[in-house]
Amino acid sequence: MTYLIDSDILIDFFNKVEPGQGLVKEFLKEGNDVVISVLSITEICAGWSEKESKVYLPLLYDLFSVLPVTKEVAELSGRLRYDYKHNHQRKLKTIDTTIAATAITKGFHFATKNLKDYPMPELKLYTQ
Repeated sequence: MTYLIDSDILIDFFNKVEPGQGLVKEFLKEGNDVVISVLSITEICAGWSEKESKVYLPLLYDLFSVLPVTKEVAELSGRLRYDYKHNHQRKLKTIDTTIAATAITKGFHFATKNLKDYPMPELKLYTQ
């Protein structure tokens, strides 16, 4: 199985905080593929110093495949933002809809702690 992990889980993993650390270790131990969006690198680097980035980015790239934002992902992200703004009166963040669209287009399970940011029924949310 392939899991796309959200930035919050990734941050927990590198900070050795639960539930993120245990969840990622469990996924990897079970032989699953664990991937991240390229946008998660933006979010995680925003919290790291240059020194921390030099230490942790090579580990991140060794552990996780990094998925790009494709045209298909970008289009779906835009449609999700439009739908939630016009049909659900909710303004979702572009980065969140783009990460969600990555999981949806690939058919991957998605692990996050921020369930409120990902209301899309077509998203296969990981639940413990």
